[in-house]
Amino acid sequence: MYARDLEEHTRIPRDLLILGVSLCFTFMGPACLQPFLVKFIGAGYAKLFLIFLYSSFLIFRITIPVTMQRLSDHWTLILGACTYTLFAVLLALTRNPVLLCCMAVLWGWGAAAMWTACTVRIVDVSERYGYGSASGIVFMTMLTGQAFGSLLLGSIASGEDPSNAAWVATGIGSVGLLATFFLPRRSIKRERSNPAHVLRTAFSRKSLFIGLLMMCSSMSYGLLLGPVQQTVSGYLRAAWLGVVPAAFYMTKAILSYTGGRLSDRVGRTAVIRYGFLVGGCGLLLGASWWTGISMVLCSLTLASQNALVPVAAIGFLGDTSTAERRPVDMAAMFVWRELGMVIAFLGSSALAALAPDTTETALRITFYSFAAVSLLCSGASAMLSRTAASGD
Repeated sequence: MYARDLEEHTRIPRDLLILGVSLCFTFMGPACLQPFLVKFIGAGYAKLFLIFLYSSFLIFRITIPVTMQRLSDHWTLILGACTYTLFAVLLALTRNPVLLCCMAVLWGWGAAAMWTACTVRIVDVSERYGYGSASGIVFMTMLTGQAFGSLLLGSIASGEDPSNAAWVATGIGSVGLLATFFLPRRSIKRERSNPAHVLRTAFSRKSLFIGLLMMCSSMSYGLLLGPVQQTVSGYLRAAWLGVVPAAFYMTKAILSYTGGRLSDRVGRTAVIRYGFLVGGCGLLLGASWWTGISMVLCSLTLASQNALVPVAAIGFLGDTSTAERRPVDMAAMFVWRELGMVIAFLGSSALAALAPDTTETALRITFYSFAAVSLLCSGASAMLSRTAASGD
């Protein structure tokens, strides 16, 4: 009996393996085009596209629990995954900024749908395996794909015709989309919800605190796509343009898994605290020293923050939420993460406006400002255990 329990505890659920394969190819392909949008539509439109994408992602998060009630968890995830491949096809066919910004809005809905349904499924099937470990496995496979995709698509996009990168991404993403159809269908009774309910939940004490930490953590990815890549493209050799995001994704892949397992063993609070501490130190490095090596090191530390905090946060939600409430709690918590992405994009632009004399000054101010935010969050994360104990 003990041996059977141990086997069930250590066996990776089939759902996690399929999700890992699906996300690996999806993020090796279409999702990995984001850092190279500047090659397709220029820096200004690329930033506008990302703002539309993550603003839409943010807004639609609150509607996805209703979508999951109407369409089921299964079809919500599949339709969300479809928008990733559709984006790659459209990018290959047109450079029209209006069409692409409309696609960004649709993709934002799809990303919200896929990620809400995906993270709920991870928690649903991983009670015996460990919430942190389960989310770490899925994120590790996804980010391994994204790291390889960054190198592959980066080398293709830097050629004469970047459309070739979009077509390659379409083919790779189609494999990930196909894998989602093999997910087992599960029928779990969910709490009925509406967008107002999700918003009220987002401002509850528990969701607000962990959500704000998620928000600050997600800024690290916005900083990678914005100021870090802007620094690399403007002040360093072109060869670093694919290496820096690849270092981010590979480091995040490794630390997502190890961080998830650690959070199951040493606690969510410790993992979150050190994730923010390392991220803050990396931003200070990026502000002070501009070479290819320093930008890679900055990318590595931002990846640590971006990897450790989400897997611990998902574990925290698994610890404190029931199956019926998971879509609502997950959407409420991740609303704050998407807000962090939008703040990172808009905040870097606002800081640039405060220092109009040189782009270099603006970038250094951005790095220092977000370093302060990360270090502050490292200290504030000590309150997480008391928030969990309150149950609010």
